[in-house]
Amino acid sequence: MKIDELKKRIANFENVDLIGTVSDDLIRQAEAELGFKLPSQYRAFISNFGCGGIESEEFIGLGGPEHLNVSKMVVRLKGKNRALPHHLLPLRADGFGNYDCVDLQQPRDGAEFAIVRWVHDATVEDQHEVVADSYWQWFESILTMIESSE
Repeated sequence: MKIDELKKRIANFENVDLIGTVSDDLIRQAEAELGFKLPSQYRAFISNFGCGGIESEEFIGLGGPEHLNVSKMVVRLKGKNRALPHHLLPLRADGFGNYDCVDLQQPRDGAEFAIVRWVHDATVEDQHEVVADSYWQWFESILTMIESSE
C-alpha cells in the first residue's frame, strides 16, 4: 500500500485523530529502547502517522500519550501476570485486555512479519492466531472493519 493512497482513504473518515509525522530520531530512540529495529511497514506507519485514533479504533505507535506509545506499552504489558511474550509488539487493544501484535518470530514477505491477535487469558497454545501477513494488510482490514460498522 502506498502512503498517499492510505492518506486519501483515512481522509474519508469523520473522526481522525492521528498525531502525524514522527522524526527518525524518535523512532531510533524507540528501537534502542525495544532492542530491535521495527518492521519496515510499521516503521512507515509511525513515520507518517505517529499514533492515534480513527473513529473508535486507536493505533499504538509513537508521539502521543503513553497508552499509545509502543515502547511504554511493551514495558507495561510485559510486567503483567500473563506477560506479553517477548516476540510480540502491540499495535491495537481490543478493550478487553487483548492486543493485535506484530509477531517478530513469524517472518513473512521478506522484512515483514505476521500480525497476530494475542489473547491475554488463553492457554499458551491458543494465545495468538495469525490475522494478517503484514502490517498494511492488517491496517487495511481494520479500516474496512471501521467502514462496515458506520
